[in-house]
Amino acid sequence: MNIQSLSYFLVVAEELSFTKASKRLYVSQQSLSNHIQRLEEYFGTTLFLRTVPLTLTPSGDYLYKEAKKLLSAHDNLRARITDIKDYEQEILKIGTTHSRARSLLPAALKSFHLLQPAIRIHLYEGSTPQVEEQLRHGHLDLSIGYLPSDTSNIHSIPLYDDIFLVVVPVQLLQEHFGEQAQTILQQLDQSFDPHLLKNLPFLTLTAQTKLSNIFTLYMEENDLNPDILLETPNLDTLLAMCYEGLGVIICPASFLERSPYDKSRFRCYPIESSYSRRSIVINYPSNRYLSSAASDFIRIVKEVFASAARSS
Repeated sequence: MNIQSLSYFLVVAEELSFTKASKRLYVSQQSLSNHIQRLEEYFGTTLFLRTVPLTLTPSGDYLYKEAKKLLSAHDNLRARITDIKDYEQEILKIGTTHSRARSLLPAALKSFHLLQPAIRIHLYEGSTPQVEEQLRHGHLDLSIGYLPSDTSNIHSIPLYDDIFLVVVPVQLLQEHFGEQAQTILQQLDQSFDPHLLKNLPFLTLTAQTKLSNIFTLYMEENDLNPDILLETPNLDTLLAMCYEGLGVIICPASFLERSPYDKSRFRCYPIESSYSRRSIVINYPSNRYLSSAASDFIRIVKEVFASAARSS
C-alpha cells in the first residue's frame, strides 16, 4: 500500500466511476484499476462492487473515511517538514475581497514584509463566496472577511465588528429635491426614515454577495421597492458611483472610513437591525497545519487592527 494508491482510491470513491476518476486524475483507466486492485489485494477484501455507478462495500466505505484522515495527516506532516526545512522559501496564500484587499491589507502586509522579507505573498481576490470556496478546497492558507457560511473545519479569529450604513450623497438630494433638500436632510438627521428616499435611485452589489443580501433584507424589512440604477460586483466602484451622486447605497462603515473620499459629501445612517453588525475575522482550515509564516501574519494583522482601534 502507498499514499498514491490511497489518494487514487479516494477519488474513485468520490466519483464512483473509473472513467470520471481517471479524467480527474489524468491517468489511464487501466493504471487506476491496477492501483485499486493492489489495495484490494493488500487488504484481502473487495472495496468496490463493479456496478454502474460503482458501489462502495462496507470495507470500502470504512477505508474511505479512514483514508481521508490518513491523507490529511500525511499532508500536514509534509507541510510541517517543509516549513522547518525551507522556511525562507515559503509562499503564504491569502484570500479576501477586492475592496478589503485595498482598505485593510496594505498596512498589515507592510509590517509582515518587514518581519519576514523572504516570504512571498500570493493574494487571491474574489467575492466572499469565491474566497470561501478557495479556502475550503485548500487553495488558501487563510482568508480575511466574514464568518464562513459553513464553519465546519474552519477556525475563525475575530478582528473587529463592522456595521452597515445607508449612504446618501448630498448632491443627489439637492438634485432631486431642489429647495426642499435642506429640509429633507434635517428630517433624515433628526429621525432617519428610509421612506424619504424611496423615489431616489439606488446602487447595489450584484447578487450572491453578503452586501447584496443585506440590501435585500433591508428593503424587504422596510417594505421598499427601490429603483436600482446600477449593480456592480465591486464595492470600490459602488462607493465611487455614490460619491458622484448617482444613487444611494448600503455600505460597511469600515470601507467608508478607509476610503479616500471627502466624507462631507455623504450623509450616513446606521442600519438598526439584528443583521446590521457582522464580525470581520481571519479564517484558516482547522484540519490543516498552520505554518509559522501564517501564524506570524495572523499576529501582525491582529496588532495592526488593535492599533487602529486605539487611535480611532
